[in-house]
Amino acid sequence: MLTSEGIARAEAAIGAPTEIFSELVRIAGLDPARAFVGARLHRVDLRGSDLTGFDLSGADLTDAVIEGVTGLEGLVTDDETVMSEEFREMIRVAREEADEQKASLPSP
Repeated sequence: MLTSEGIARAEAAIGAPTEIFSELVRIAGLDPARAFVGARLHRVDLRGSDLTGFDLSGADLTDAVIEGVTGLEGLVTDDETVMSEEFREMIRVAREEADEQKASLPSP
């Protein structure tokens, strides 16, 4: 059962002037590091979302729309996360590029 606070958060997200998933999560006051672990997110539209700090461990992202997604180097997934090979490759490349960038920084 939703609490009055939960209903208020849902109403804020519904009336938000955006369709970007990560922004709706913020507007709804959800914790991206906890709210979607193991979630069923079939066909979720992630276009334009910044997924930094999201934990999608064990989530099912079958047929997710992923164009323009950023923050993949800071996205948490695991072997149980169901996603397209394209999405998995985007995450791998983003993490590799972040590691290369860190390695090129001068040592303190």
